[in-house]
Amino acid sequence: CLTRLSLNMSKNESSTKKTHEQDMTTNTIEQNFFLTPHFSLKEMTASATATQLHIINCPNATQIARLKALCEHVLEPLRQHFGAIRITSGFRSERLNDALCANSLSQHTFGEAADIYVPNRERGLEMFRFICQHCTFDQMLLERKRKTPSFWLHVSYKSDRRYNRNMAVDLTEHYRDFK
Repeated sequence: CLTRLSLNMSKNESSTKKTHEQDMTTNTIEQNFFLTPHFSLKEMTASATATQLHIINCPNATQIARLKALCEHVLEPLRQHFGAIRITSGFRSERLNDALCANSLSQHTFGEAADIYVPNRERGLEMFRFICQHCTFDQMLLERKRKTPSFWLHVSYKSDRRYNRNMAVDLTEHYRDFK
């Protein structure tokens, strides 16, 4: 994923290095590349669907910068307040986004959005309120998969494309306990 990022290769490194050595360096960087203290590029690009369908889910330098901004402005403050959080969907390549039948203009494809697992509606509302009160964000949706007890929080942050709207919607408002 990081072969396109010149910032990860020192200027003093010879341009004549063997491809194998560059691949080993890139793989090491990719495995250990953290966008912020608690969020890695690997975590923000992980996808079971991409693995299953052999889709390369690799952001470019601009998308990585946007993921970093999302982590800095929303995910890190959330992590510091609530402890460990699990990202269920971060960056999505266009091909992965298509495979998921998602909106073609999804902020996930720009590196601006993440979905966060929440164990129940109450915890989701706590996180929702925290982000509303303490973070700048573009869009936040507390969502639930129909007829299941599965909840997630979708949150996005725009670092270089227009302004952040701070739009927050609880789509679980009419939720009934799943039994």
